[in-house]
Amino acid sequence: MSFERKSMEYLTNRMIGWVQGVSTRLTDFRVGSKNRALIEAVALVTEELYDKVFRGLRQLIEDSIYAIFNFNKIPVIYTTGIVTFSRSTPANQNYTITVGTMLMSQATQYSAPIRFYTSADAVLSTGTTSVDVPVICDLPGVQGNIAAGTLTTFIQKPIGIEAVTNSLEFSTGAEEETKENQKDRFQEFFEAQARGVLQSVEYGAKLAKVIDPTTGSPIEVVLQAVAIENLPIRKGEVDLYVWNGVGVASADLITAINTILKGYYDSDGNPVYGYKPAGIMVNVYSASTKLVKVRVIAVAEIYTTVDLLKPLMEAEITRYFASLIIGQMIEQPNQTVVQSALQAGIKKIDGVYDVKVYLSIDDGVTFTTDNVTVLGAQIALVSFPVVYV
Repeated sequence: MSFERKSMEYLTNRMIGWVQGVSTRLTDFRVGSKNRALIEAVALVTEELYDKVFRGLRQLIEDSIYAIFNFNKIPVIYTTGIVTFSRSTPANQNYTITVGTMLMSQATQYSAPIRFYTSADAVLSTGTTSVDVPVICDLPGVQGNIAAGTLTTFIQKPIGIEAVTNSLEFSTGAEEETKENQKDRFQEFFEAQARGVLQSVEYGAKLAKVIDPTTGSPIEVVLQAVAIENLPIRKGEVDLYVWNGVGVASADLITAINTILKGYYDSDGNPVYGYKPAGIMVNVYSASTKLVKVRVIAVAEIYTTVDLLKPLMEAEITRYFASLIIGQMIEQPNQTVVQSALQAGIKKIDGVYDVKVYLSIDDGVTFTTDNVTVLGAQIALVSFPVVYV
């Protein structure tokens, strides 16, 4: 017999019925009577006990299932990204940027400056003016997610370097996985048990990560993966596009993906079976990016100003683009204007009276309200700064 929660009303009626069946001296059970009040007090506490037991059993069953499959929550993820170290004139010699070089982001009205450090050695070569270097946030979670152009301060300025900046926003930082996300991922895990199907290839790719040997924390992960099979033109071949949330996937991440897909032996010599079908070639590519510039014409309510609303509007723009997936259109198909969902999100911000949004794919040369199509191997990214009119 399954466990069933009992309500206070049900328990009260059952106890009154039992008392009436065994005693003829207690007869007044009207609402407000002393007899009923005593019974209702017991029923209320018992209802709470039933509810606690039910919630505890449900949580225990869920946690036990995860434990059986060793399916733990994804831990907190540190923000990673790419910054550009530069100088105004071509270098007359090689300048080394050592791993661990410290940088600091600009303070905003919502957050204090955040520290980052380079996660690899780099060299600004003779005759060049810039070099791209990977960085990782000093703090875990979403607090390291910053807007483009805000990581500009040196804590330790390398010799031969004059400036630093992040041309794209950083958005890879994440808090510990929620129960809801863990449940969704567990469903994907079960769907991927039938190894060899496209879903299992995508799931296997999402398990790949690059670990910082110093801290043991992941510095590059797969946020999205899309497997495409072009039948019947290319039988026996699958193209897998991955997105790390930053830019071009590193060679280390591509290697980790291939290892997981093909299978390997763990440190104890036990086989870890791969996710791709035998005899099928899987080509792993980094998804290319399509930069979209946003122009906003906003009218504020009388109690605020557009300048005060800009951080909130840019946060909504960032959230909207972060929700897109590889190959997905920026707006749902068959929509008349592409900016409708983005525009609606901005208009919901408290203090925004009216707003109009335009998009550009040629770095702001022309703005339009036409649909912006993202190909199967692309992901759309917002190009900061936002243009305000």
